[in-house]
Amino acid sequence: MKKWIQTVLCSLMSASFLLPAMPVYASPEDEVVIQPAGYDLVFEDQNDDDGLIVPYKLLGDDERQIVADTTQFPYSAICKLLITYEKNGMWYKEVGTGFMVSENQVLTAGHCLYNRRLQTIARTIEVTPGANQGNAPFGTFTVSTDQMVVNPSYLQTGRTEDDFGFIQLPSPIGRQTRYFSFADPDLISEEETFTLCGYPYESTPAGYPNEDEMVQKYGTGRLAHSLNTPANVYQHNIDSAPGQSGSPIFNSRYEVAAIHTIAYNNYDLNGAVLIDENVKSFLQEHTRTPETDHAVYRLYNPNSGEHFYTPHYAELLADVKAGWRDEGVAWYTETEAAGIPMYRLYNPNSGLHHYTLDLNERDSLVSIGWNNEGIAWYTSPKASDPVVYRLYNKNDGNHHYTISSYERDSLVQAGWMDEGISFRTRQP
Repeated sequence: MKKWIQTVLCSLMSASFLLPAMPVYASPEDEVVIQPAGYDLVFEDQNDDDGLIVPYKLLGDDERQIVADTTQFPYSAICKLLITYEKNGMWYKEVGTGFMVSENQVLTAGHCLYNRRLQTIARTIEVTPGANQGNAPFGTFTVSTDQMVVNPSYLQTGRTEDDFGFIQLPSPIGRQTRYFSFADPDLISEEETFTLCGYPYESTPAGYPNEDEMVQKYGTGRLAHSLNTPANVYQHNIDSAPGQSGSPIFNSRYEVAAIHTIAYNNYDLNGAVLIDENVKSFLQEHTRTPETDHAVYRLYNPNSGEHFYTPHYAELLADVKAGWRDEGVAWYTETEAAGIPMYRLYNPNSGLHHYTLDLNERDSLVSIGWNNEGIAWYTSPKASDPVVYRLYNKNDGNHHYTISSYERDSLVQAGWMDEGISFRTRQP
């Protein structure tokens, strides 16, 4: 085990980004060199080179060991993440690590879900618990953007202390893999031994491994906090490597204390986000339920006065980052099998969105320059379900949709035109 070095760290909060090139390919099926998650995260202190942060680091000799049997807990609960991003028609791939913290939740670093260089959330992630070379003993689950939740503060700031998020799987695979509990932050001791385990994606004499050649590796060491970093950013002396961003750091009781996220360039230290009450509250607050799985969210733009509606939680987070106000759940979407499609259109000249069930109205708007953005959500065909009203503002061309008859009447009094019932929404 490496010697624990007590080091007073310089301030790391003033940072600029040094962004290395990322491999680009034209479609998600193309062969491409995969990058480790966080490869674009290199922070440099503006006053001192000692403030450089990198996403991974070996501390002296590499003391990590390969996990032989990944079907046994806790290794069964550690997941390989194959992350795909899309930006302006181009595609990118990265590798990271996550770990099961419930029957269907995978906790990881925020930068394994959101690429700060591309300024976009991952398009898909292939999650493989207990992956061992090409073997997937518990299966592989491909999740879309809607099943990823990034800490909203990380989307806004990119700060180390905000670098966490989670994936909600479509299956309770944690019943088979088992899942980690959390350590008590107040009981963490510098004398205690912790383990960091994840999926390194690093160069060998033969070159970088194929994605299906990756194995779990673990190392051990100490975990402690420096008063010169935020209260939830801890330092550790456990080896890490590309691909191990998002790895759990756990004690001998298999309680996770922190999420591995960074390394310090000029110190023999790596860094992690402590799993404190803030992280636990985040998990609880953003856990998807049958209700939120069918929610359509409402947002307000204070600059344009437009209301926007989306069933996509990731789109809500991105819009909030851009300055929109989250006004909560507007109504609920029906399933595709049982529902009637609601189409979304966008006017590139005015910046307004419009929503309609009417194919003729959709096609008419497209013919005069609106962009057809496809199906927004599905409405209820049941006459007994709640109604959603549509109103029109003749001054700016804006439409507004509301389930509230009180809001409808207030807008009519303010000069809006009542266009009647637009559609019906399923019961929550």
